[in-house]
Amino acid sequence: MVATTLGDNPNGELLTKDLIPQFEIGKVFKDNSAPITSLDFHASGEVCVTASKDDSLRLYDAINGTAKHFVWSKKYGCAHARFTHSRSSIIYASTKEDDTIRYHSLHDNKYLRYFRGHTDSVVDLEMSPNSDSFLSASIDGSVRLWDLRTQHCQGLAGSQGRGRPSIAFDQVAKVFAIAIHSRIRLYDVVNFDAGPFSTLDIQLPARPGGTTPPPIVAIEFANDGRDILVSTAGDVCYLVNSYAKPQDGDPVRHELKGHVNARNVDLTAALSPDAKFAACGSEDGSIHFWESDTGKRVTSLSGHIEIPTIVKWNPKYMMFASANTQMVHQAIITGDIPLVINLCEALEFDLALANLSPPAATPSTLRQQQLAVANVLQLSHLIENELPAARAAAKRAKMMLQQNRQNNSSSGNSVIRNGLGGSVEEKEFERVVEIAKCLWTRDIRTAYSLLRLDNAAPWSDLLRPLITCLRSSVQERTASLLAAAYETVSVADAKALLDLDNVTHYLCETRGWILLDDGAWVQPPPDENGKKRMDANSTTGAVGPGLGELRNLARMVVHLESI
Repeated sequence: MVATTLGDNPNGELLTKDLIPQFEIGKVFKDNSAPITSLDFHASGEVCVTASKDDSLRLYDAINGTAKHFVWSKKYGCAHARFTHSRSSIIYASTKEDDTIRYHSLHDNKYLRYFRGHTDSVVDLEMSPNSDSFLSASIDGSVRLWDLRTQHCQGLAGSQGRGRPSIAFDQVAKVFAIAIHSRIRLYDVVNFDAGPFSTLDIQLPARPGGTTPPPIVAIEFANDGRDILVSTAGDVCYLVNSYAKPQDGDPVRHELKGHVNARNVDLTAALSPDAKFAACGSEDGSIHFWESDTGKRVTSLSGHIEIPTIVKWNPKYMMFASANTQMVHQAIITGDIPLVINLCEALEFDLALANLSPPAATPSTLRQQQLAVANVLQLSHLIENELPAARAAAKRAKMMLQQNRQNNSSSGNSVIRNGLGGSVEEKEFERVVEIAKCLWTRDIRTAYSLLRLDNAAPWSDLLRPLITCLRSSVQERTASLLAAAYETVSVADAKALLDLDNVTHYLCETRGWILLDDGAWVQPPPDENGKKRMDANSTTGAVGPGLGELRNLARMVVHLESI
């Protein structure tokens, strides 16, 4: 998720087309391992909530740009999360087991009420802006009206036909709209059982090379209730006049074009709080903006690698958020280890292997999957310098290894088939546990010998990126701490000491020092011309503290920040 802001003025500030190109990325969150399906700001504009296909609900501080809280909904799944009028409670749709809507308290992570009635997937939820009522739409063709204070459905807006309805309240909750296929129906909230008081038919062009038009995926009322922004799974959004009469002809005021959506992805556009601008994502990762009055494209902003499928404006602050996803295999490559930790901690082993392993991987037994993920988890914790968590993961991996040996003892099999597109010897898993032990006992020299990446100590494709990242992490951390703890050692010297094979070359050839047999070195005095002598037999000059002493020092300070 990307939060983009221009800053906020306590006295208020008008959004103009000259200001939009000045928006900059304020924060990027890479907390999810699967697509984000919904994003919603609280009416105060101070917090926002996301729901993802990884079954997580995440709460963010929109003002400070920080992640506040997250909860899992592993059993039921989650989608279309919406704030109620309290910033600590939400409603969301289930995606597993049943089609129940859940009223959830984020404060104490418990369900407050369940809303049952739909017989198929709920595809949209909309909270009333001024009451405890909300709407739900389902693929079963029904749109239901609910009240947070009771579990019973308050009304049914008739059958909309089989399809995917989209719903929206106007700003004063007097009218709500239902869009399905290419038709929008408007209902009076008080007399909705009387049927729609107006119907708007939109002429949607067919997809390129196809015969059917892209479906409507979302609708949103402007703040004055006149315009309705229609989002589609195509490369056009529409601004529709909700006041239009059948005799007026086409109700579409403007077609918003310029973004790309050749894959026919569901792109949810959004209106700014003043309804003067519309924004929508594009296949190239950019976000496009249009003027509502003229329909003219204003500009586009880049920032996403993947398609930003959702755009949402903050209702109070000059800010908007856009979302897609960051997959786990990308997280490893970019070093975004917390994402790996979150996934593995959830013990979703099938999902972990699907994202972490090569495409040719085939699932194996649960125990073997657990062993693979446990090792990924402890390496990830070590990279993050979370030693207690790494200890726990290493203990779990060791127990799994012992259990696997017991199961294989009768057949004499010493190879673990872990579903990673090949086999990994037990020795690799033992080395991972040993690396963890060396790092929390500050034995850097042994740890580095175990972290070798050459043919003498090969690593599987799954662990190699993490081993590379861990080696770099430990090197940088230790070098900085050495330089800070021992002022006569530069960062460059400390880095050289971490790779023992290069110490002689670095000190003798690059720095002009002479390495002695006992591990100490001397810095030769300058000759009569002011140049350093490179005489290997010279033992005069300033004597350094010795490699052995610095190694001991490294062992003492490598994890100071964890104490």
